[in-house]
Amino acid sequence: MDEVHLTNGKYEAPETIPRKIPSIDCWSVTLGPIDYGDVTGDGIEEAIITLYAERGGTESSQDVYIYSSRGEAPALLWKFATGDRADGGRRRIAAENGELVVELYGVGAVIGKDLYGTEDVPDCCPKHYTRTKYKWLENHFQQDGPEEVLPNPSGDAIPVSRSPSPMS
Repeated sequence: MDEVHLTNGKYEAPETIPRKIPSIDCWSVTLGPIDYGDVTGDGIEEAIITLYAERGGTESSQDVYIYSSRGEAPALLWKFATGDRADGGRRRIAAENGELVVELYGVGAVIGKDLYGTEDVPDCCPKHYTRTKYKWLENHFQQDGPEEVLPNPSGDAIPVSRSPSPMS
């Protein structure tokens, strides 16, 4: 799908589609978290917007969009897709110290690389996640340093919030 229109934060494939094919067709799209933070190092917050796409059965993925708010209209800086739960699924995406930090479940799960089959575990229960930092260089993001593979403290594939709650 090149384009979807969300109504009240959601898209549902029409019932008129004769058959929906898992892994090919998109069954639904839901607006996920919208976070703000400086990911370009210029002191101005960008928007980090996540769309959750259900692709049939239990398979899903998330599309992440990074927008700047400079100028009159938002400008897309980067769009990337995550994998599905233990196979490169989104753990956490956040701004830290003027950089973009992407944490995906799995061993060596990095945007632009193979996200699937990085560790032999059920989809629900990744043992590790990979943290990768990206730095903004004039007109694109570039990986900044090696990725870090860390143990998954929760043992599940549920995304975590970008930062601790101020109430905790």
